Order: sequence, then C-alpha cells, then structure tokens
Amino acid sequence: MDAATPTPPAARILLTGASGFVGKQAAAVLARHGTVVRMARRAATDVDWVCDLAQEVPAPAQLESFDCVLHLAAHAHTAEPRSAAGRDAVIAVNHRAVEQLARNAATAGVGRFVFLSSSKVLGDVSSVPLAEDATPSPVGVYAQAKADAERVLAELAARTRMTISIVRAPLVYGPRVRANFLALMRLADSRLPLPLGGAVAPRSFVSVGNLTAFLAVVCARGEGVYHVTDGNGVAVGELLRDMRELLDRPVRLFSVPTALLRTLARASGRGEAFSRLFEAMELADGRARATLDWQPPEGRLDALRETMHWYCMNRT
Repeated sequence: MDAATPTPPAARILLTGASGFVGKQAAAVLARHGTVVRMARRAATDVDWVCDLAQEVPAPAQLESFDCVLHLAAHAHTAEPRSAAGRDAVIAVNHRAVEQLARNAATAGVGRFVFLSSSKVLGDVSSVPLAEDATPSPVGVYAQAKADAERVLAELAARTRMTISIVRAPLVYGPRVRANFLALMRLADSRLPLPLGGAVAPRSFVSVGNLTAFLAVVCARGEGVYHVTDGNGVAVGELLRDMRELLDRPVRLFSVPTALLRTLARASGRGEAFSRLFEAMELADGRARATLDWQPPEGRLDALRETMHWYCMNRT
C-alpha cells in the first residue's frame, strides 16, 4: 500500500469537534474510506449529534455502537485566560471531559480512542527536535490541561482493554485556518517591510490535510503517542518569504538584533509571540514514520499554496 494512502479505519467512528477546522476535513477523509462517522459538536449545525462536552459527556450506553472515538473537540488555544472562570472552562473541556469520555468509552467496550493533543504539552521552545518520550513542560492553562488529559489517558490505557492513541500536532494550517496562522498570512499580505529577517529558528508545522490523513491511519492501527508534522521544520522568516512570493509581494524582510526584540516583547507582555516567531520548536515524528510507515501525502509548499489561494479568495 502507498504510504500516502491511509489504511481504511474502523467501521464506525464517533467524531467530536466535527464542525471545527480540523473536524470538517477529518470527517471528509474518513468518509472517503467508507467509514460510518457520527459527528458531534456543542451547537446545532450540520452535524448529527449535539453534545456540549463542557456540560455533559455521552454515557456508556450512548457509545456502545462505536468502534472508535476520535476526539478532536477542544477549547481552542488563543490568549491565556485572565479569569478563574476562563481557566475553569479550558480545564473542563480539555481535561475533565476527555477523561470522562474515555472512561465511558472503555466501559462501553469501544475498542479504540484517539485524542488530538498539542505540541504545547512539551513547551514552546526547544533547541533540539523533541520525540514522543520527551518530558512534558506545559506553559499555561491550555497546555497544562492537554498534558493532564494525556496523563489520565495513559493511566486508562494501562488498566483497560481499550487501545488509546495520542496525536500531538504543532501549529495546523490550511484553507479556513484562523488565529495565529491567519495573522501570519495577513502580516505577509501587508506591503510594509518586516523586522523578521532574523527569524531563522526552525519550527514544526502540519497542514490540515496531512494531519487528517494521519488521524485516519491512527484510527485504524495506532497505539501510544505520536507526533505528526509536515517534515523538516521551517523558520518563520522563510515561511513569510514563501507567503510573500505566493502573494506576488516584495519580500522586504530585514533583521533587527534578536536580543532587542526579545526585550521589547517581554516588556510589552508579548514574550510568547516572540517565542513563536524567533525561537526553535520542532517535533521529531520518527515514531509515526517507523511504526506506521507514515509519509505526509502533501508537500509543504503545495499545502501552503493551497492555503494562500484560499486566503486570497476570502480576504477582506
């Protein structure tokens, strides 16, 4: 079988977060392989099961007919919550609901549980690519909640018959992307010179096409923790150059001493933004490639070209 072609996954999957950025494409990928997918999210839209995990987790009796739960629903990472209520909301969805859903799935006899986690459980900065067994170093409530969910899933896997897989993804991009990657595209679209010529540290990214193709594989035959990326990391400066070339813009990147930018960023409370732009953070994805014969079906430049095309068709 071609490594770019996902193995047909389990016969009947409950997909949470089905109308989200990743969820919509995951549903389409699974459907192309003949999977019966029941889709759930917290509000009534085009999905067939309304389920607000912050309020109620499906009971075991509701899960008995599924072979696999693919759990993508999450309180998305944006700014760090400032209030106790905001922090509790993140923990409720990204930790407690994950734990209860997995426990109920195990009780129901579901054979497989796949959880989409984040590279943020390992921190925001690393001088070397981090493998799956790296020590967690979460920063902030979002990352801590994801790390706590991973921990309870590992404990559950050790004492139940349910196969559990955890997929850590770096920043995901593709058509209809929002948040940080959309902000980066808008920055590239400006005609202003940018002081990011010194942003040369490699960081991992993954296209939504590569991520969802990998999730389909893991729903069929994965177990344990996996990292998924496009391949070699890319520096933010290089990424901006590629974006500006695709937008037919002059590159216009210049360098400013990194130490000065770091000081200014920290003084203005934007230290995290500085790290995302100027400091290295790569995931080593060798386990996925070695044990699942995984190769990303999309090349980075092709995926970026598709993303930029969507951006150009929809920018306001």
